Amino acid sequence: MARTPRDVHLPISLPTPVRSRRLVDELLAAIVDGRLAEGDWLPSTRVLARQLSCSRSVVTGCYDELIAAGFLDGIPGAGTRVRAGARAAVRLGARSHVTEESAPVVVRGEGAVPRIIGDLRPGVPDGSLIDARRWRSCVRAATWTPEPPTAGTTALTAALGDHLRRHRGVHVEQILLTPGSSCGFALLGEAAWESGIRRAFVEAPGYAEAQRELARAGFSVEPVEVDADGVCIGRLPDDRCLVYTTPAHQYPLGHRMSVDRRARLVEWARRTGSVIIEDDYDGEFRYDVPPLPALQALPGAREFVGYVGTASKTLTVGLAVAWTVPPGVLSDAVGRRYAERAWSVAEPVAGTLAEFISRGHLATHLAKVARTYRDRRNALSAAVIERCPEMPIIGVDAGLHATIVIDRVPGAQVRDRLERSGWLVRAVSDYPLADKQSVDGVVVSYARLTPASAVRFAEALRRAVPEVLSEGGGRVRT
Repeated sequence: MARTPRDVHLPISLPTPVRSRRLVDELLAAIVDGRLAEGDWLPSTRVLARQLSCSRSVVTGCYDELIAAGFLDGIPGAGTRVRAGARAAVRLGARSHVTEESAPVVVRGEGAVPRIIGDLRPGVPDGSLIDARRWRSCVRAATWTPEPPTAGTTALTAALGDHLRRHRGVHVEQILLTPGSSCGFALLGEAAWESGIRRAFVEAPGYAEAQRELARAGFSVEPVEVDADGVCIGRLPDDRCLVYTTPAHQYPLGHRMSVDRRARLVEWARRTGSVIIEDDYDGEFRYDVPPLPALQALPGAREFVGYVGTASKTLTVGLAVAWTVPPGVLSDAVGRRYAERAWSVAEPVAGTLAEFISRGHLATHLAKVARTYRDRRNALSAAVIERCPEMPIIGVDAGLHATIVIDRVPGAQVRDRLERSGWLVRAVSDYPLADKQSVDGVVVSYARLTPASAVRFAEALRRAVPEVLSEGGGRVRT
């Protein structure tokens, strides 16, 4: 017996022509923002096709893809509805493979039709490199199997502890899960203030979020210069203070802290009783250079180095998962602050990531994406060297971004010119305390940059500098 069609109106609209891929993205967004709740019925394919003025096959293809991925349930004789646990699953879903138009940016010129090229601002990995089949399997295991309320958090803490010991050499006695690395900076900053530390130093230039959290904790943040080997220890005081650093890949210039500098920094902290915040945001990615252990892994470091890591660079920013390993001298104070804050990671997210790590998928993923990112780095470097030989590219040994040094004109003006031609980048001067550094230029992510796009970007960069000079933006450096 034919079923009676449900009178369901889906609150979405799409520009024509409607593509199945675009409809998939819109339905996933509707599940995340609550327009579609778990258990809600969707319109029939015929009704939705009529609503969107598109072919029924477009809607059928969309529904089939989401049913296969486990986000929807197709019930014979009844219809299609949002599956239980779908909202958590959508937050973890990988997207289709990177294309030339990945992460588009709208370019608006005077009287010009908006054009889409690319967003090369640092901070976002290529989430499409996640193995979707393995990821969905972990999502199902974590979100659709009855478990105790905190099973995901418990499993993730154990899995992360093992991963950090094996891959970063980190000494793990306590791991605190938070929804972002800024929470870790806040915990360590507040605990350091509580312990009597009153001076805090941040790399110049440095990460704005770290500076903000330390300022909120009560510190008047001071700059410490960096060179090709990392933090300039000679610029630090000879008394107790707090230092924030990114030794694996200095943010934003990209330098790797040398082994000698790491050892000297730990010795300085031990001698002065200081505390170091190690932000290991890019610690998993290095190219054509020997691995270096985390700063916290060095002998004697665990008492003075607080370690902060995140899944936002290794997997995808949408996870909202970070972790803090407090230093021994602040362990109790950090624990108290953590209990007061009541920060947490969503249990389905924690459970999925725990499954992904414990099954060995994270190690496999890191090995695979490191090769991909190395190739993209090589493409960017080769394109810049060929088309802009007067602009050195630094910070290419690790991480997901590099800095292109520009001597003739302010990096901010080059950034603006590139934006007008369709490319979003950061200028070194966009970062806090950049005035304490002699290096200027633009900071470029290659995480989602295809080889063909690298060539197009380098050509745009080559054009941007003469155009800025013709506008009167040049300068003489002293």
